[in-house]
Amino acid sequence: MRTKANQPRKGKPGSGGGSSSGGAGAGGGKGGSPLAVLRSLSAGMGLADMAKWAAEQAAEAAAAAAKAAGATATQMANAAKHARAESIRSTASRAGVSTQTARRWARGAQRPAAGTEKATRQKMQRSLGGARGLQAARMRGVTGMRAGNVTVMIKSGPTAGTTERRTIGSVSIPRSTSEEIARLLAEGEDVTAEELLSDAVLDAYGPGLSGIMRIVSFDDPTSWL
Repeated sequence: MRTKANQPRKGKPGSGGGSSSGGAGAGGGKGGSPLAVLRSLSAGMGLADMAKWAAEQAAEAAAAAAKAAGATATQMANAAKHARAESIRSTASRAGVSTQTARRWARGAQRPAAGTEKATRQKMQRSLGGARGLQAARMRGVTGMRAGNVTVMIKSGPTAGTTERRTIGSVSIPRSTSEEIARLLAEGEDVTAEELLSDAVLDAYGPGLSGIMRIVSFDDPTSWL
């Protein structure tokens, strides 16, 4: 149940400034909304990043499936190794490069040439479920973020509708919340996903804060883990 025990005071907690009048987003300055933060999960991924992420996800999924089937540690490791190799071969096929090149991308030892990046990035993204699918898949693994400086709008009380600045820094996000946000993103419920991310960050910063304020802007919408 929400409580007003943590009614915000100017400069507390961790705030570097006071409040400003205006509607949602006023005083936000540079940055982006919680939805912009969620969209950054895929927007900043280059071809090499996707290759590495896809390989890691394939390996983790294979190891988990083997474990569920009662496999030994050696069998789990072999399943993960095989799945990773298959993922890298698939990336190489989509990008039109050698398996060795795709393997170097996944290791972070080489970056794709500009022409390859431009021609293949969207194709690779589509193979991973498109921007929305990739955002959802990446969100499931998020356990925290560097929220940094944010602008919040007060929901209730004499200052309702005004905005204030807060310095939140790093917070943890429960896995169950990450999975719920991921489900909402996959289903196109962007507004609800945005609200849930705001609630998760605020309540991690100060229990109950989401009941009296919401985040309308992050200074750095691309800042994760």
